[in-house]
Amino acid sequence: MCCKNRKISLFLVLIIIVCTPCYILMARGSQKLFYPLVFIIMWTPGISALLVKLVTERNLRGFGWKPGKLSYLGLSYMLPLLGGLIVYGFVWISGIGTLTLERFGNDAFLHILKAATLGMLVSLGTAAGEEIGWRGFLLPELLNKKSAVKTALIISAVWAVYHYPGILFSRYNSGTESWYAVLFFTLQIIGLTFIMTWLRIQSGSLWPAVILHASHNLFIQAVFDRLTIDLGTSLYITGDFGAGMALFYGAAGIILWRMMRRPAARI
Repeated sequence: MCCKNRKISLFLVLIIIVCTPCYILMARGSQKLFYPLVFIIMWTPGISALLVKLVTERNLRGFGWKPGKLSYLGLSYMLPLLGGLIVYGFVWISGIGTLTLERFGNDAFLHILKAATLGMLVSLGTAAGEEIGWRGFLLPELLNKKSAVKTALIISAVWAVYHYPGILFSRYNSGTESWYAVLFFTLQIIGLTFIMTWLRIQSGSLWPAVILHASHNLFIQAVFDRLTIDLGTSLYITGDFGAGMALFYGAAGIILWRMMRRPAARI
């Protein structure tokens, strides 16, 4: 257990060492460096996990590299799309926000289709960086000595705090008050973490979590947000910092968790 604690501690320390200067540069408002810094931050958990595994065990086993069943991969891709249709559909129908296709220019549906296919490949390239760390390394390490619930809660806390500097000190915020953004982003992270923990345990694979993460970033941030014109209050419901997706993922997490095979203490 002592050895496993050292591995987790080293993993977290490496993330702090790399991400702290990146967040400081982002807080200073450098526009040219923003996206390169985001890429570095997103890949830091994955690179840190791989380094820790190689140094301590001299192998890369246990990450869940096999793809697993297609049903889990498909569920992971579709879940954010379903959540987006429900949450943003409510916003459009209620008049809280307005649906627009203008931001996609001519042939809007073709652009959206490209985003949902080719754009997914780009999104996978960044989401994998985080998920190799969170669900590939940290989740199995914690499950060796913690229950699935405690594991999900610990990862929720780590994953949320990892994002807080970006929310509080850079432009990673939709425009709501900081306390509101942090609150509902954290609730969304908790819901997503329980879903991803379920997927990781049930499938035995890392890739459903990668696909879910990538699908969320693609559909919510790059599609649904662009399809919506804020009329003053929709930002409190939509996006990564609104109540809508947090509630959706929370409900989905509860439903999936009740379907968990027992026992679920190992993967």
